[in-house]
Amino acid sequence: MGIAPVAGPRDLAVRCFTAVCRLTARIPGQPRPPATVKDAAYAWRQMVFHLSLCAPDEQRRIVGGMDGEVARHPAHVAARLAPVLAGLRPVLGGGQFGADGMADGGRARRFLGWTTDGRHWLAEPAAPDLEGQRPNGAQRWQE
Repeated sequence: MGIAPVAGPRDLAVRCFTAVCRLTARIPGQPRPPATVKDAAYAWRQMVFHLSLCAPDEQRRIVGGMDGEVARHPAHVAARLAPVLAGLRPVLGGGQFGADGMADGGRARRFLGWTTDGRHWLAEPAAPDLEGQRPNGAQRWQE
């Protein structure tokens, strides 16, 4: 007999992605953001795990709802997470990242919680006009 979480993999994937967004929103202004980047990457990895337990059509619905969740957070969150979301969609269809962790001509990135090149790309400053913007009131996950 296996262990099944009460919430189920869909709900857990959604919760993990919400945590990714919340953690990413905290990055600006932190004097040392590596711990937050690492926590966001942990949440991302857990989200991918729970997503992998869902049927393909459910995966597509969940990923389709991610833009709405991102829109509930400050605008810089969408800018920072765009590369990892750009990588998630093709991977669901069987795509792969290169050895450098990039795909789609550098537009998509693998989300790791560390870097060997100094400052993590997720902690790079977003466009100045995005840092202070608030959420636009988008609806929560579409059912």
